[in-house]
Amino acid sequence: MLDAAAAEFARHGYTETTMNAVAIRIGMTKGALYGHFASKECIAMALVEQCVSAWSACLHPSRRAPGTPAAETLQELTWALALKMRRDARTRAAIRLIADCPTASGAVAPALAAIHRRLSDLVRQGQEEGAITAAHSPESLTRLFLTYTWGVSRAPSALGDVRSVVQEADWETLLGLLRRPRPVAGGQPR
Repeated sequence: MLDAAAAEFARHGYTETTMNAVAIRIGMTKGALYGHFASKECIAMALVEQCVSAWSACLHPSRRAPGTPAAETLQELTWALALKMRRDARTRAAIRLIADCPTASGAVAPALAAIHRRLSDLVRQGQEEGAITAAHSPESLTRLFLTYTWGVSRAPSALGDVRSVVQEADWETLLGLLRRPRPVAGGQPR
């Protein structure tokens, strides 16, 4: 049921999706669908909560292998999120619902804030490790990384897999722009 609802929400957004369209996609009556979910809002919340829970688990600090540089972990997490946004209808629907449905965005705001904090912590650690410049706040850089992740997930499929060589190079360019300049002989940064 949630897959059918996800397809409708991802395609049409919260406002334009109807319980009838979801029921038709599932192959049941609207009345039967109401037996499982009291409203369209309940379906939307189930999708969003499920996805936010999965994202939170993916971003949990314990998933970072000991000794792995923060910038590498940040890259892996943003790739994983971009891949999920590209390939998983439920994730695409959740992203759209968070933007479209005030109830959904309000209900998951604490979880989204926790995800943002986790990524910001990785940026901060990357700054402390010297891999990422401290010229910008971790919060600002986190928004930049999330925007990049969203863009990668929305790139035309003609580019192939979301983790293509081109996008790997783009990530390296982005990190290169954000790396802390290293002093060379004579005191000038490289």
